[in-house]
Amino acid sequence: MMGMKTLTATEASRGFSALLDSIAQGGDDVTITRGGVPIVRMTAIKTHTWAQFKRGMGDLVSNNPRPDDGWADEVDALRALLTEPENPWADD
Repeated sequence: MMGMKTLTATEASRGFSALLDSIAQGGDDVTITRGGVPIVRMTAIKTHTWAQFKRGMGDLVSNNPRPDDGWADEVDALRALLTEPENPWADD
């Protein structure tokens, strides 16, 4: 169940592991406050796996036994699912 939670910095630090689980598994977005002021919002990063790619390819082939004009675009869309999420901490 997706939802929006608000926690103080103290609450977040005391239950950090549970907070991460809640975000990763439950899809919750969490706003962390300090002194009643919102400081940061935490949200899960959407990731895709090789298994999802293979399932998508299997669906693509079974639903479209012969490639058509849109086939290459659909393959490119599936490949795009495999890209790594942008690292906000990377040096440019």
